[in-house]
Amino acid sequence: MLASEEIFFFVGKAGELGLYQQLTARMEQELAPFERRVQKTQISFYHTGMFACVSLKWKNCLVVSFGLPDRVISPRIYQAVEIRPGRWTHHVKVFSPAEIDGELLGWLNAASHFASR
Repeated sequence: MLASEEIFFFVGKAGELGLYQQLTARMEQELAPFERRVQKTQISFYHTGMFACVSLKWKNCLVVSFGLPDRVISPRIYQAVEIRPGRWTHHVKVFSPAEIDGELLGWLNAASHFASR
């Protein structure tokens, strides 16, 4: 169940809210328990540390960002930035429920483990 802050974050963005609900439902099923923190420009996910976030940088999609120790090469990743040695932030645009798949959840799971070290 979404908190009121999460719903408010998506005011006027019903499609993106639906994608967010599907993403978080899959994350709750497949990842270790995590906490959500709603901020002005993103919703962040924390295990022991922040491992991912969702933002609305582009129209009609969610931008899912996550940190890993190495760069992932995939056509799904529209941007990857090494923010410091051994820490890459990856950004994926999610336009449809079909894109909330095993590959994306695998990256989020790896990011969760990476953040907890």
